[in-house]
Amino acid sequence: MSKQAWPVEALSEHYAGLGNVNGAHMQMVLDWVVANDRFIESEAKAPLFSIAGKKSDRLFAVFASGHVYVWFDLLRYPGGDNERTQLADELKSADLMKANFDL
Repeated sequence: MSKQAWPVEALSEHYAGLGNVNGAHMQMVLDWVVANDRFIESEAKAPLFSIAGKKSDRLFAVFASGHVYVWFDLLRYPGGDNERTQLADELKSADLMKANFDL
């Protein structure tokens, strides 16, 4: 399987085809990202999109499984280390990241 672009329409079609709670949840996340002008189209073998941060850099990659990859390189955070640490602390408090994760 080769890489392909995953525009909003293709992602929505994929999520609708899942026909389960995960598909509906992923569509809800995608809708929020698009409505808040944070969508970045991805090119990948599987359905994937990214969420832009304040500098329009990719901060999160969101997989159809619901898994999320987070970039923590400091250059992506205009507020510097404080902003990056705050995001990590929020993710930890929501149990979306291991409490002992070291930036």
